[in-house]
Amino acid sequence: WRQCNQQQCPAGRPICETPLDLVLLLDSSGSLGREGFSQVAAAARAIVSRLDFRVVRVSLITFSQSANVMVSLTNDRHAVISNLTDATGSLWVSDGLGAATAHALDSARDMLTGQQGESEESEDEERHKVVLLVTDSLPSGTFENGFTEAFLAPQSAKRLKEEADARVMVAVLQNSGGMSPSALKRLDELSSGRRYTGDFSIWHSADSLRKAAGKVVRNMCPQVRFELTLQAAGGKKLVTGGKKE
Repeated sequence: WRQCNQQQCPAGRPICETPLDLVLLLDSSGSLGREGFSQVAAAARAIVSRLDFRVVRVSLITFSQSANVMVSLTNDRHAVISNLTDATGSLWVSDGLGAATAHALDSARDMLTGQQGESEESEDEERHKVVLLVTDSLPSGTFENGFTEAFLAPQSAKRLKEEADARVMVAVLQNSGGMSPSALKRLDELSSGRRYTGDFSIWHSADSLRKAAGKVVRNMCPQVRFELTLQAAGGKKLVTGGKKE
């Protein structure tokens, strides 16, 4: 007998179906510019498109010299996607070269602990809490009390992890300039300490992060299903898939 169909079947598109509260912290500082931030938003859209909004809620916060809550925690997929689609419009709020990372982390903590927006959860529902920080620079700028963002960011990250019981994932965009090992170490300290795969990751560009959105979702969600789109006769698309615990 002649063997056929020996090629490996495609894995399919991972879809997160873990009960999850996800806060996206997107750097919109001047170092990225409108075009760079547009690519960051595209990467965020690719990640969001792989979430099952029946069990996932998303919040969207941008930051430059201040933090701006664009979308509070919601399971409204359209609201999140539409804001990310308007990346070079109202979503892109840049007031300089500063990166108010500590402000952004504090806003994420308030969001996940219910001090900001709507984050009520039923007593019998266990939800994973994840913050994904996407940035191309170190924390910079100064608070009104004189403390710097660089000084306060690690403390803000620590409170976020402890008070909101959140996992912090940090995705660093090297872009063309790159960062020194010491700078990368300081950003790594904001993450959850590599307790999980993908807590700290380095990307050549926002576009490379976009292309790896499936990998990010698999690292983020304990439970995913895989959807495979097949082209049937007449051009109709059929979606099939299994589940991975």
